[in-house]
Amino acid sequence: VAFTLANGMKMNVYHSADTTTTAMALVFPRGTTVTNGARKGLVELAIDVRARGAGAMTMAELSLALDKAGARVNSDSTDHATMFTAAAPTRNFAALAELFALVMTKPRFDGREWQTQVEQRAQSIEQRLRDPSIVANRAASKASFPEGAAEGELSDATKVRGFAKEDAETVYHAMLDPGAARLEVATALPPEDISQA
Repeated sequence: VAFTLANGMKMNVYHSADTTTTAMALVFPRGTTVTNGARKGLVELAIDVRARGAGAMTMAELSLALDKAGARVNSDSTDHATMFTAAAPTRNFAALAELFALVMTKPRFDGREWQTQVEQRAQSIEQRLRDPSIVANRAASKASFPEGAAEGELSDATKVRGFAKEDAETVYHAMLDPGAARLEVATALPPEDISQA
């Protein structure tokens, strides 16, 4: 069943009477290519909803609220699309909808949590750059495609450590245009209940 919400967002509800979980996927037609050059890699940091709080809740408080509802949220981005997902037992749909809306519309880019997120991403890059298979693949790419090698390299850890949380917040909000978004929901609840939540 298809709906258009008040903010212009398109929503499709897939009804399945025998499922005990409600799952949602919010898709935007913008991906990692909205940033490039010195800002390459910023999108991945900006959309990581698991690494920050939302509304009045810190990251720890939001994590606790999600756990209490049996809910999980995640995000992923390709070159040209970004998807945010959420799921919880259907009996906790009201809590899931409220928390997911809070995560999406009022993310917190707190200083300490942002620095922790940046450092974890930088260390992950450094670890990957020491992986023998990645080292070999990068060397082969550089030898085969010298012109495109620099653009294809993994984001440099030093560059990632230089990203400002204000830039990430700007990128996050620029990507999330409700009029261009699509919300896919799979649930046992009546579609009308979903559209009014």
